[in-house]
Amino acid sequence: MLNELWLSEPDGGVRSSTRLVASRLGIDLPPTPVGEHGRWRTDCIGEGTQDFAIIEPCVVEIGKPRWEPVKALTAPWNRHARRFTRRIAIALNEVTIRQFRDYVPGYRSTDSMLIGAPPEAAIMGVTLDDARRFCNAMSERAGLVACYEVRLNAKGMEIVVPKPNHLDLSGYRLPTDGEWELACRAGTTTSRYFGNLAAAVASYGWMKENNNAAGQSDRGTLPPQRVAEFLPNRWGLFDCYGNAKELCDTSLDPVDELEEIEDAVVPIDSWEESGFPTLRGLSIVDSGTTYARSHIRTKQIVGWKDPTVGLRVARTIANTELPIK
Repeated sequence: MLNELWLSEPDGGVRSSTRLVASRLGIDLPPTPVGEHGRWRTDCIGEGTQDFAIIEPCVVEIGKPRWEPVKALTAPWNRHARRFTRRIAIALNEVTIRQFRDYVPGYRSTDSMLIGAPPEAAIMGVTLDDARRFCNAMSERAGLVACYEVRLNAKGMEIVVPKPNHLDLSGYRLPTDGEWELACRAGTTTSRYFGNLAAAVASYGWMKENNNAAGQSDRGTLPPQRVAEFLPNRWGLFDCYGNAKELCDTSLDPVDELEEIEDAVVPIDSWEESGFPTLRGLSIVDSGTTYARSHIRTKQIVGWKDPTVGLRVARTIANTELPIK
């Protein structure tokens, strides 16, 4: 039954639940063919594959309800209608150590936090430039158009920035943080995609409320944990509320005078050179009761390799890419 659901179920949420059940029972599921399969697709990633949720163009309400207080150190949008004009695929899980090192061999191989972490744990300690170079390497190996390019900033230093039309290109990229919230919400308008019940947060990802079961490294640090160990959302995404904070390309802020705003990235000449990218979700050391909300947005404010930061990849899908039968 699990194999049948895994190979033929068109609903991404049901299929991800199948993956979780099989993992908890110790059952190995068969590989799925590359291509689209209903509301999800499978791509070749390095030596393996990666599953994605497919999200069609839409207009949805996202952001913080105006009655809800702003949490400390966060910068959420107020509730507004946002138009998404692209058909996108967004990874069901965060990039793993194995996937990242397929493209960047030996990345942080001597880092005490990553030593001993399983290969299927979320990669952490990733900078914005690291993430974008990784996306480009994925795109080039897959024969897709890379979404980022190297430029010199005002200080004459190399930075990796989005190409002007990168949201229309076929390559792998970071999701905009508008796309991230769209995917995280999975059609919901509540603060959390499973409702408002704070007591349920620990069922949806590694976070402060349950990290006592994670096991510390020899040096007393909390290493990243395996992805997809907790319940997925309705579209099949795992770990939106735990394990690693996720880098995003920052979306334009809403404008109060407009009824809706089209999702687009902030111009390069503003935040791109500041070195403080937008993060979504929360990490294994964050309080889920406080921060596990779909609208939470934060800025990376610590050193250039924040040990709690990872990524999830996305790409724009052309409507001509037909399902593989």
